[in-house]
Order: sequence, then C-alpha cells, then structure tokens
Amino acid sequence: MNKATQAKLRKENGQILKRLTDAFGDTVVDKILGDIHSKYRDAFASGNEPLALYEEHIAERAKHLMGLEAMSNTMSSIKKPSPAQIKKNLAETKAFRELLGEKFPKKIIEEIRTHIPKGLQQKVDKGEISEVLHMEILVQKCLSLQDLQNALKKEAFLPNAVRRLPSPEKLLQVLEKATVEEYHYEPSKERKTGTFFFTSGKQQFVVKLLDEPREELFASRLLSLGGVKTPDMRVIPQQSSLGKVLFQKLEDFSLNAEESFSVIKPMYYLVMTWEEGVLGEFYQEKKPPKASHFEEIGEMAAIDLFLYNTERFSLIGEPNAHNFFLFEGGSVAIDQRAKLQKSPSQILSIDPFERAQEIALEIIACKKKPSKNAEILFEGLPEGIKKSCAREKALKHLQKGLVKGLIKVSVFTTNDLKKIYDQVHLHGSNVEDVDLEAYQKMLIWLHKAVCEAGF
Repeated sequence: MNKATQAKLRKENGQILKRLTDAFGDTVVDKILGDIHSKYRDAFASGNEPLALYEEHIAERAKHLMGLEAMSNTMSSIKKPSPAQIKKNLAETKAFRELLGEKFPKKIIEEIRTHIPKGLQQKVDKGEISEVLHMEILVQKCLSLQDLQNALKKEAFLPNAVRRLPSPEKLLQVLEKATVEEYHYEPSKERKTGTFFFTSGKQQFVVKLLDEPREELFASRLLSLGGVKTPDMRVIPQQSSLGKVLFQKLEDFSLNAEESFSVIKPMYYLVMTWEEGVLGEFYQEKKPPKASHFEEIGEMAAIDLFLYNTERFSLIGEPNAHNFFLFEGGSVAIDQRAKLQKSPSQILSIDPFERAQEIALEIIACKKKPSKNAEILFEGLPEGIKKSCAREKALKHLQKGLVKGLIKVSVFTTNDLKKIYDQVHLHGSNVEDVDLEAYQKMLIWLHKAVCEAGF
C-alpha cells in the first residue's frame, strides 16, 4: 500500500471513529476497541486496515453494551419510603424471617444471605424494602439450595436422571449380550465421534464415541443439579474391560453393516440410558404439552443460557429440537455442551458474557409480563408444540421457567462449580475444554443481578 492510499485510509478511519464516538460515546467505543488485538488497533490507526469493514460490528456491540448498562441502572434504583412505610417494612421482615427460620435449617438461610449484595441487604435491614416482597423467591432459593446440597452428597453422578445405569459389573454383563441396532457415525481427522444404540433384552443404551467427554459431562451435571432431567451416563475408558467389549461390538457391527465402515478407536465411550419419550422436533398436537412442559423448557433454556449451550434453543443459537425429549411426566435434556469462554472466538464477535448477561437481565426485569426472550424461545419451538397451547399461556409458563432456572443457578457457589469441574476433569486429555474461570465469573455476576432485581 502506497503512502497516499495509506493516508487516505487513515483519514477515513478517523472519520468513522468520530461517527461512532458521537453516536455511542468515547467510553463505550474505547471499551470495544480495547477488546480487539493490538495489531488490529495499530492497523486502523496507521491506515493499513479499513475500519469501514468493521463499523457495523462495532455499532452492534455498542448497542448491546449501552442496553446492558441501562437495564442494570434501572433495576438498581429504588426509591426511599416514608417513616411509616419503614416501620411497616421492618415488622413484615421480622415476621417473615421468623417463618423462614421455622421451615429451613439455619445454615441454609445463612448461605442464602451471603448471595445477597450488601447494599440490598442494608436496605432491607433499614426498612427501605420489605423482605416479604421477595418471600416467594427467597423460599424458592432455600428450596433450591437444600436440593442442591442433598444432590451433591449423593454418589450418583447425575442425581436427576430419569433412569439409572446398572452397576459397572452388571453393565459389563448386560452389554456383552447386547446388539447394536442403529448408529450415527461421523469420523474425522479432528474429532472421532459417533452415536450407537444398543439393545439387550428390554434394556436400551446409547453409546457415544468421544475423545473429550468433559463438555457434555459438565453441562449434564450442572443441568441435573439445577433440576433438569438428563440421561444417566458413565465414562468408559477405551482400555478398560468394558471399553474393549464395546469396541469389539462396534467393529463387528461396522463390518456387517449395509454400508460397511471402519470404527476409529476413541479415548472414551460415554454410555447413557435411553430415555423414552418424543423428541421435541416430532411432538404433535394430538399429545399436547402441559403447562409444566413449557415451564420445564424455560428452566432448561435458562441453564443453557448460563452454560452458553447454543445447540438446543433459540435464545443464543439455532433451535435444535432433537436435543430434548417430552414425555407424560416432563422433559429430558440430551446432547448438551458447556461452551462459555472468557473471550469471544472471533475478533469482533459479540462477547458471550455481554450477550448472556443482556438476555438474563431482560428476562428478570419482566415481572408482570413475558419477556422478549420468552417470545424468542417460543418462536423457536417446533410447530407441533407451539400450536398445542394458547400463545399467551405458553409464554407465561416459559417466562416463569426462565426466571426459575436463573434463580436455581444463582444459588450455586463457585465452589460447587469447582466440584463439578474436578469430577469431570478426571476424564479426557489436558485440553482445557471447560473454562471453569469463565463459569465462576458468570456465576458471581448472576448472583448480584438476580438479587438486585428483587429475586
């Protein structure tokens, strides 16, 4: 590039930068540019790279940042009450705390108190806010924490699984007699993956071939602890006795298949229970979902938002209704991933933290009507589900589920996440495919946001 062209481009970049700062302010634009690699910033400043190619992306991120800040400021502003109201608030709070103390152990209540920001707790203690206003939410939080603590004490890896796998010894015996019925296999140089369906008498199992099972293990564990039903699963090393049995079964099946193929040995097999029900994609109007189905879908979507799982609902990704089942008693989440990372994968893509936080804030800000994101979730559901229920009724229960799911996650602690992380990191290579620090950072933010919203 000659000097004249470079000078012209440098001038154009300056004009674009001024246009952006005039529209969104220096602070917002500086923050966005600060997140970009220094070599790109230098290229814009020197005229070696046209800023015009990125103007639309920067403007989009600026709108996200400004909307996020505006919603946060709105929710944190609380008017001071009159002296008479303060007296009434203090009396109500005292009565409610006595009632809460009768229903839950002292340790549970103390733990919930640590999740409430000091500023908000001080307003309650001074009588500026009555704790009765948040009665339903505080009771829900205590119940969620009680369930979480009980679940963490259990030996079962997934405490909320619909069915249980047999013991390791029994599972070996069962699978030795099993036959492979179906498969979906996509081997590649980068990733050896496949899904096979085993039948042994009346028992059915799903076997996945994975080199890195931890994203699915972490996501399934967190969903299960949040009250979402998942398949029970067990990681089987390829070199174990059961691993060798599975490989032999798969190799025999692959050679005798209608179109034979070669099975590449993975590092691990993920053995799961097969859940009966109807995939969301194929749910028809003749089996209309109950209100509880929509509420459970909302809860599942809220925890997916925290996980940044983009492969099930339309809140943060393309809807994939093959990744959940509906049955008479509720729903089951399958094929989940833990995708949140500390920084976006592309230079000017929307930061996953900003995106998830903006969605969560909009959901918890809507207390009297369904949120915009409840509508986005509804529109992304299969037609068979959408047509089976009145839109307003479905939206009401989706919104309730979304809020409930965010509250359930908010009572986790960073130590709970560390326990899950340590469990799943017993499996896999040294690749850091689950970003613990990112989830702990998001959890700390969610604690504060949920409490400041009055939940």
